[in-house]
Amino acid sequence: MPKAMEKENIKPLLERYLQGNASPSEVELLETWYLDFQGKDDNEIDHAMIEASTNRIWQRLQQSQTKTARLWPRIAVAASLLLAILTAVYFIFRSDHAAIPVVQKYDLPPGKDGATLTLADGRKIPIGEVRSGNIAEESGVRIFKDSVGQLVYEATKQAGDGQAFNILSTASGQQTRLRLPDGSLVFLNAGSSLRYPTHFNGNTKREVSLSGEGYFQVASDRSRPFIVKSQGQQVEVLGTAFNILAYDDRKIRTTLLEGTVAITTGEKKTVLRPGQQALVQDGIISVKEVEAEYEIAWKEGFFLFNGDSLEDIMDRIGKWYDVKVVFADPALKGEKFTGTVSRFEHISKALAILEKTKVASFYLSDRTVTVTRRP
Repeated sequence: MPKAMEKENIKPLLERYLQGNASPSEVELLETWYLDFQGKDDNEIDHAMIEASTNRIWQRLQQSQTKTARLWPRIAVAASLLLAILTAVYFIFRSDHAAIPVVQKYDLPPGKDGATLTLADGRKIPIGEVRSGNIAEESGVRIFKDSVGQLVYEATKQAGDGQAFNILSTASGQQTRLRLPDGSLVFLNAGSSLRYPTHFNGNTKREVSLSGEGYFQVASDRSRPFIVKSQGQQVEVLGTAFNILAYDDRKIRTTLLEGTVAITTGEKKTVLRPGQQALVQDGIISVKEVEAEYEIAWKEGFFLFNGDSLEDIMDRIGKWYDVKVVFADPALKGEKFTGTVSRFEHISKALAILEKTKVASFYLSDRTVTVTRRP
């Protein structure tokens, strides 16, 4: 542990981090401490202090529900960071304080912001290679990249009735953000694509198509519903926030954070309330209550697992680090994990945290991760 991060300093630093008052050096120190802590003896952690800080953070989370949504990213990151620390403690207990190295020939960096924009005329533009500023103009709409790397569509004149469609796609190891012509915000996870019109003028509805995973903050417009089509499912909203996971048509998960959405598949239809998740599988819609924050942790920079199967976890890791995953023992796919892993670390650190459960070992070679059962 860094000398400046003695245990009596952790609680006030966490509180300053949560309140947004921590200096850049304190933020760096706290995050460095967390990474350095993994695999160390638990005597460095005062569990009463951790519990007190946890209660304080969740009190703040409850209070934040009545405040502007702009507070959410900072609070979510602080809560996720504390959860990561608690998870590290849990993993260390499970490992009896023994560090288990990931067997590897080399390491891989995490994914990064980036995407490819396909214009209506077929031109492809790698967004990650473009500096902020104008990218193109189509049908009276200016397309540009802002100072934070977000792709933005802005009307420059009255667009015609003709429809022109763009496609924004991320490869494995990429993520991106997009502000649609109506002001709706979309976050795209790795290995995903969104097809959308360059403007919604003259339309009675706002319709886009998603493949992969996307988080939507839809601009309210009661006269024109917003529709997301994905793998045989249709989600219809007026203005809300939700996450769709639809990498294939076998199972599609839609999680609602705010507002109301109607989900349709075939002739079946259901309505979700905040905190609910719909699973569409084999033409059947099932609904359950969930911790919605787990589903959008990816856009805040974390993998959050809440009883997830190792198969699902490794699928997410494979897409983010652009690696193939092979299970030497297929029975491992069903093992359940709960914990937190930063998406900003090299793959070796992510796998090392999973190994601390003593359930599986991971061998990394030639962009392939082989998962074996620990003896």
